[in-house]
Amino acid sequence: MNLAVRAQQYNPIDYLSYFGDERLEVRGNEIATEMFNKETVILNQLTDNRAAFVGSCRFFQNDRVSHEALQEEATTRCAELTQGLHVLGIGDTSEINYQHHAGKLEKRDPALGPLGHNRDIGFFLHPVLVLDAQDGFPLGFSDIELWNRSWDHLTKEERHYEKLPIEAKESYRWLKTGLNTKERLAEAASITLMADREADIYEEFVTLPDARTPLLIRSTHNRCLCDQEEKLFEHLAGQSSVGSYTLEIPKGHTKRETRTAEIEVRVSQVKIARPMNAFNKTLPEYVELSVVEARERPSTVPAGESPILWRLLTTHKVTTFAQAMQVITWYRWRWIIEQLFRTLKSQGLDVESSQ
Repeated sequence: MNLAVRAQQYNPIDYLSYFGDERLEVRGNEIATEMFNKETVILNQLTDNRAAFVGSCRFFQNDRVSHEALQEEATTRCAELTQGLHVLGIGDTSEINYQHHAGKLEKRDPALGPLGHNRDIGFFLHPVLVLDAQDGFPLGFSDIELWNRSWDHLTKEERHYEKLPIEAKESYRWLKTGLNTKERLAEAASITLMADREADIYEEFVTLPDARTPLLIRSTHNRCLCDQEEKLFEHLAGQSSVGSYTLEIPKGHTKRETRTAEIEVRVSQVKIARPMNAFNKTLPEYVELSVVEARERPSTVPAGESPILWRLLTTHKVTTFAQAMQVITWYRWRWIIEQLFRTLKSQGLDVESSQ
């Protein structure tokens, strides 16, 4: 089905039904409709009617209108839409920064904390956006984690971060949201959990994959390989190309010159060794993965620019060019969650301007 036609059949508004109060549900749907139509979440921009503005404020101040209730409704709806499908669960993290409201906000607010280098105030958002693996159509969210740091939190060095178990690290969110996704989308045919380089965590490859839940993660660590002297990146560089494709770099790309890039594809089966500094020494000594490398040929790389390069680790079996291109296509759709964050912020709903 054409994506535009499919989008017209999808109703993103009529879903608020978890408040246990018909009046709240009606008001919630009215607010959601106005936000959708006017492309903002700033309440005083939704209406010129004073009574409607006051009603919206009271709606969000109602104890029944919690982010837990909203998440329950959103994830339940997503589970219904994914029944019997192979879907992609894309996780990522973004900061919601309220520093320009700092004079009106209190540091004592338990929902807010320091961002960046502890200078700004806000919280962190980590959703798992679910797409249909056939065409990339967004189906909703399987999990939405919100958290903030305390103002007196210790640095990584002070906490001896490397010596902590994964459950005590902020990076545990990658495992937690994956486990929640597996549980909530129990009736999906399969779920490929997908993330950028920040999720290249050995414990994730051990904990999350099963027959119904493959993993697809962009590599960031040049990992040791079991029973081999060379590391992952050097091993890939020594593999023969299984094929190539062209990639159009559009005009206006902020980091790269406009061009038609030629991309070579390499694949291999590897055994990633357990990190020597792993906290949990009972983890398996290695995990078996397929790895796909997509690297731009030197002939199309402009002077002074680094080549386009993706190294993708996956529990999908990849041995052919066609299988590699499917994995690359799925990973390209990860960009949709970046578009989601832009839509939430200054290029869309302007959530950081809302008090």
